[in-house]
Amino acid sequence: MTALRLLALVAVVAALGTAALTLPLGQWLLAGAAWAKGHHYEAAALFVGAYALAAVLVVPGTLLTLAAGFVFGLTFGVVLVSAGSVLGAVAAFVVGRFLARRFIAARIAGRPRFRALDAAARRDGFAIVLLARMSPLLPYSILNYAFGLTSVR
Repeated sequence: MTALRLLALVAVVAALGTAALTLPLGQWLLAGAAWAKGHHYEAAALFVGAYALAAVLVVPGTLLTLAAGFVFGLTFGVVLVSAGSVLGAVAAFVVGRFLARRFIAARIAGRPRFRALDAAARRDGFAIVLLARMSPLLPYSILNYAFGLTSVR
């Protein structure tokens, strides 16, 4: 890791830590939950959109998932998280397939592992995607882009 990247990482961690300690996040969460109770459908639509955007931006969804349960309850929260994660996965796949594929494929096409993965995804796409989704070691957000780069159908 270069010194500049390390410095940027330290700055981001320091900014997030400072924000967590100084901003009234608990009050904002309670105010947001109160607003959501009065504007149930608008809050649900906003949440699904935010979750999808977080998936596209490769933001871990753990905190949003917990917030959905807190704000909307377990059953409706699961429905909203599922909708947001599917929309985000589709959006990231589309970005990977139609916007980034040519650029990235040209840079990694000569790598034998990528060619083997691409051929396997073309041949046994369902099994490859299913097995990758079941792995706790492969991040969901990254997989959405990665499968967009392959020729999986």
